[in-house]
Order: sequence, then C-alpha cells, then structure tokens
Amino acid sequence: MQDILDYDSLVAEFEHGLLNRLRGHGISTSFLELWVPDEDPVKGLLSMIEAAEAQGQSRLTIDIDAARFSAPQVDELRSCLGAGIALKGDLVGEKIRLTYSSLAPVSPAAITDIAPCFRAAIADRLGSLAFAGPLEPDAGRAQIDTADGTLAVLVDPATHIVIKARHEQARTPTLAAILDVVCGLAEGRPIQEMHDHVLTKAIEQLTDRSMAPPVQGIRLPSNVDPAFQPVGAMIRAVYAAHVEATDFTAGINFFEEPPSASWLALSKEERLVRVENELRGFLEDKGVALDEVAVTDIIPNRFKQPVRVFIQFRGTLSAQEKPGLMRAFERRLKQKVEAQLHIYNETAKDESQLRRL
Repeated sequence: MQDILDYDSLVAEFEHGLLNRLRGHGISTSFLELWVPDEDPVKGLLSMIEAAEAQGQSRLTIDIDAARFSAPQVDELRSCLGAGIALKGDLVGEKIRLTYSSLAPVSPAAITDIAPCFRAAIADRLGSLAFAGPLEPDAGRAQIDTADGTLAVLVDPATHIVIKARHEQARTPTLAAILDVVCGLAEGRPIQEMHDHVLTKAIEQLTDRSMAPPVQGIRLPSNVDPAFQPVGAMIRAVYAAHVEATDFTAGINFFEEPPSASWLALSKEERLVRVENELRGFLEDKGVALDEVAVTDIIPNRFKQPVRVFIQFRGTLSAQEKPGLMRAFERRLKQKVEAQLHIYNETAKDESQLRRL
C-alpha cells in the first residue's frame, strides 16, 4: 500500500543523490525511479505522475509546500492532464495535498479477477470513483489500513450516522470500484447498517442480472466471490474501531431504507399509475394476458412510507407460476420505479354465495 508522497522531500532526495552519487542518483521510491523533478512544479508533478503510471500506479496522493505551488496552478495541472483524471487539492497545514486518480476507460474484458456478472459495473465505476481520496482528521473518524487498501469513515458520535466515507490505495482496480460503491452506500446510514448490509447492497448494485449468477441461492459477501471478502474485512474492522472509540452498543438493526424523495412527492394516484404502467409492460414482456394480474393498492409500511404494493391474480395462472412472477415483477419495480417497493399478494375474494354461506 502506497503512502502519501512528500514532493519537497523527494526533490531534496533527488538533488542529494545527484550531487553525492556517481550513478543511480534517482530516489528510493521504486515506481518513481524514472522521475526527474523540474523547477516548474506543474511540470515536475506531471513528470511524477507519468513516471508512476509507467510503473502501473494509477493513483497518487502528494503533499507539496503551499509556498511552492499556488492554488491557480492546481487548475493549470488539471487542464494539462485533461478530462480523464480526478484531481483534488486540499490545504493541509502548510502543504497542498493533491489526490490524483486515473480515470481512463476500462473495458469489462480487461477485468478478470471477479465473476463475469460484475465486470461491466466494475468497469463503469472505475470511470468515476466519486469517493476515492483521504478523509481529513477528525474526532469522529475511524480508519483501517490493510494490504488491500484503506477505508475511513467519519461518524457522528451522537447519532452514529456515517457522515463521510472514503477509500484509498486499493490493491486492485476491482477493489477500488467495490470500495467506492460501499462508501457511497454507507454515507447517511447508521454505522451498524454499514456493518450489517451495505456490502450486500453493493453486490446487488454491481450485479448484471442478465448474466448467470456466480452462485445459486442466497448471495452473501462470504460466498458470492472472493473479491468482496477483503472489503468485508475492512468494514468489520472500521465498525470495531468505532465501537471501541465510542459508547455505541450494537443491538437489533431496525434501519429501514427510506424511499426516494421523488417517490414521496407523488400522490397516491400518481404512484398507482406508475406501478400499473410498469405492470402492463412486464406482463407483455412475459407473454401473460393483461387481465391475469391487477394492482389493487399501495399502502404505507410501519414507518408510514408508501412502499407496500398489493397485486391480485385474477386469471388462470397456476400456483407454481405466481411466486416467480411476483419476484420478477418486484425486481423490475425496484429497478425502474422505486428501489424500496415490495410486492404482496392480495387473495381474491370468493364471489360464490353458496361457498360463503
């Protein structure tokens, strides 16, 4: 795992070697052995990034003396690098900390260390790592550094809600993509929810359901693919660090993912129309008659969130066909309408007066 590079110390090391060694006067950092500093810090940083990338390093965190490198030069550096990078500049004491990540497009075919059903989403995520970079020191921060990468979270000590989550120095691009999804899902959720369910949600988010699943039955971080296991270990370690540093006591996890603001803004009639339209398209795709299934109601759950969708089978579908259709329709609703919707079967009322005597 790579540490934060101190640009000024590396320049001093290079200059010392230049004056005091007959050969091999480069610096000791192996992946920068081809680097030569420049009086212009923009050119010096560009050559540092090029030297690192030539050795397979796609991410760097560099501290540079603020007096040497002015804030406008961060913009100059960004314009020189082009659109295919993420570059963030933060003032840390008397240093400017630059976090550089290569965002060159990655082909799913180039990803071979995870099951095929995850590769397209991994490649897509690598094109935009929104949560990569260091997390500033804070009293509520819990961080774990491992050989596989760094995961850090900032947690509100009063509510135990994750305020920020960041990752750095992932051992592989695949791990970086998984960590990025995990960080995005963790923010705004309780630390226990992060521990209990966030990695499972990340697996679902990264899965291409049009492809064969890597395992049959319930997919868990422990069995779905070895690529997820290092991330699970980091999550557990961060959670343990937070528990040790605070008064948090684990209990029953009652967290319920709220529906989106756009779903809540709709009227009940508008929600019904959205679900009914999706049901029609679903039945047509499945070759099922439109009068076989109907949406009867959308009611609140115990948190007063309108996410419980009731349907009724009114045709000739067999009992064996119904469960599969319900699961498939629920997946479609979650993907295309609202992620927190759940389907329930409303038993049709028996209209026979004789049987109801």
